Amino acid sequence: MRRCGQLARLVFSRLGATKTTTSSATAHRPFSSAVPLARAATTPTNLSQAQEATAPVRDTACRKSHLDIATDRGAYDERTIPRVTSYSVSQVHVTTDGKHVQVTWDDGKVSEYHTLWLRHTCFCPDCKFDGNGQPKLEYDQVPSDLHVTSAVDDGEGCLVVQWKGEEEHTGVLPLKWLRFHCYSDQSVHEMRDTIKMRYSNDTTIPRVTFEEVMESDQGVLRWVTILNQRGICIVEGLPLELGMGRKVCERISRSVIPTIYGFIEDVKSRPVPINAGYSTDELKLHQDLVYYSSPPGMQALFCLKFDKDIEGGESIFSDMFHIAETFRKQHPEDFKVLATVPATLDTIHYKRAFPVHMNVKRPMFTLNDYGDLTGVRYQPHHLGPLQVNDEFIEPFYAAYKKFYALTNNWPYTFKYRLQPGDMVSYNNRRMAHGRVAFTYRSGQERHLQGCYLNVSEFKSCMQTLANLVGDGRIAQRVGDYDYQ
Repeated sequence: MRRCGQLARLVFSRLGATKTTTSSATAHRPFSSAVPLARAATTPTNLSQAQEATAPVRDTACRKSHLDIATDRGAYDERTIPRVTSYSVSQVHVTTDGKHVQVTWDDGKVSEYHTLWLRHTCFCPDCKFDGNGQPKLEYDQVPSDLHVTSAVDDGEGCLVVQWKGEEEHTGVLPLKWLRFHCYSDQSVHEMRDTIKMRYSNDTTIPRVTFEEVMESDQGVLRWVTILNQRGICIVEGLPLELGMGRKVCERISRSVIPTIYGFIEDVKSRPVPINAGYSTDELKLHQDLVYYSSPPGMQALFCLKFDKDIEGGESIFSDMFHIAETFRKQHPEDFKVLATVPATLDTIHYKRAFPVHMNVKRPMFTLNDYGDLTGVRYQPHHLGPLQVNDEFIEPFYAAYKKFYALTNNWPYTFKYRLQPGDMVSYNNRRMAHGRVAFTYRSGQERHLQGCYLNVSEFKSCMQTLANLVGDGRIAQRVGDYDYQ
């Protein structure tokens, strides 16, 4: 391996020991969105800090810290680490076998990192690309039996590591990054609790205005935070122009995503509907496009016209994760069936301009390795023929019958008659939607325009804005089948 530089040699020769203390003045660097790179200036808050700020610092005239180098290279950006307030180090200890490094933080918590984990996440120029921080490690060149020979807090925001067998390589890992990515049982439990969905019995749909969403990133953050926490939000006051819903949604993502209905879907009744949504019939609660391998995430329906004399047509919404968790408590064995037996979901329609033949075979519920619910696929209008062993037929339909009944009798369903200028936005991976049947006379119209966004881009928007202009809160789960 190439030498990463002589800076680490200087650190090790001067520090030597593995027990160090990082002052709060250097360990806590407050975020500032006005600062283009990761490290923001720290204003002294007491006499000792003021003295430290004016005291001469050894070697700063001829060298930069590891953290500065990683930041200047663009390999590390402190702003990407949300809500880490304490990462001062009390002690660093290498285990006797050299297989783990234990870091004791000033708040008393202890993190333990495996030598291979540390080696594979190094931030040095040999291991991460400049400008983006993506790994460029030659994985097949990393010895499998690595042992840490030394690990120290360099006093400037980084853990510096050396390994037996790789004397020419010096590992560099930012302490704030290390603290956030601790994978101890306690840290994993805390993260699972942080990102789990919270449910509400409130059936009032939250609202934001068109102006606040279009005028500032703070307005977009408020909108996507509501969507992340509640699953649904109305943006009110849109100009009654074709395509305006798409324009608003692209405040979240660079572009809406195309589907078999195009970039924008005009939802209004037709004499020969190619989709149940284009009829006047009642639509039971469902999630859209579940027959895709990766169904769309956020969905928006923009109301252009809804004549007052039309009877019915109210939109309904329910939180499928709330329903599914209730179902798990009430019918645990049936829940296991729907989480293990793959259902067939399809849409097959050749009598259209672009014929469609789609089907997937997956369980209705997706669980991660801890048993947490991370995904729901529910669309009774597109439930295809089961393709499973005969022994699963009766258990599946018995469980599905119970879940269908619970869903359609759910007491916490949102019901709302959209008004022209309203755009109801909701997480299609979390919320099911439906419609009350309606009747209309000649000349009357109910016209909505729908579009979709990728669920990962929606989550990315919420997290980046929370880090850049918000309080750094971590996004909750979004129903994307992710194992987090």
